[in-house]
Amino acid sequence: STSTLTLDNQQNGVFSGYVSIENNGGFSSIQLDTDKITVGTLKKINLIVKGDGGIFQFRIKNNNNEYYSYVYNFNTNGNWETISIPLTEMKPSFRGNSLELPNFNHNTIESVGILKSSKINSEFKIIIKSINLTK
Repeated sequence: STSTLTLDNQQNGVFSGYVSIENNGGFSSIQLDTDKITVGTLKKINLIVKGDGGIFQFRIKNNNNEYYSYVYNFNTNGNWETISIPLTEMKPSFRGNSLELPNFNHNTIESVGILKSSKINSEFKIIIKSINLTK
């Protein structure tokens, strides 16, 4: 798989590329490790995105040293939309497998990312305007 993350003329992030199923592939992802973000009383993450009509996965880690992420799959409709993700609905996952651990219930986030997976060779594109924690 190949992908890029670029900025468009409006300073939106554009994550696009080609998912290849060769060499045990089938996915492409981006990840940003951050300073600790305190969750506090905030309960949701809102994404303002314009996808290609496909399914994407939003990913967070409460600790960069953990081997797994908390994930949430979302559909896009080809238009600008707000995807509202309750933190408590983010499930622990490692390499596409669910883990027998509780859903996200932590007070910090240290990493955010977006993953595109596919069982067929395919192009993808998602434009990211913002990612915000909210009540």
